[in-house]
Amino acid sequence: MFNKILVAYDESPESERALLTGIHLAKSLNAELRAVSVQEKLPPYAGYIDAEVPGGTKVLRQQALDYYRDLQAHARAAAQREWVILTTELVEGDEVQAIVECVQRNQSDLLVLGLHRHSLLFGRLWNHTTHDLSQQLVSSILGVH
Repeated sequence: MFNKILVAYDESPESERALLTGIHLAKSLNAELRAVSVQEKLPPYAGYIDAEVPGGTKVLRQQALDYYRDLQAHARAAAQREWVILTTELVEGDEVQAIVECVQRNQSDLLVLGLHRHSLLFGRLWNHTTHDLSQQLVSSILGVH
């Protein structure tokens, strides 16, 4: 049914549950499993940090890179415990666009992502990543609570 599964993976508990679901699906379907993490670019005003702390933005970027590498190592270890091979990818940019490009580049036929619970009012006001992805992707999406 699904041959290439992609999990959108970050530090959230919802994402952790999506990862575990992706691992179990990949194992039961004998599917290829990938996880993508999106590192957002530093905001433009971050350049002011360098005025106060020379090289500060470089340090921030390196800390973020180290953080995401550790996060992805955790994901690979979780998959390995279930005898599943997980390939990870770290991309930089807008979250929605980066995930869409990763789905297309890897020809994933299922995207698994964690669904965040919001209050009714907050949910209507907030721009949902899941909604934006559903509008741009032709592949199937599995949302995990």
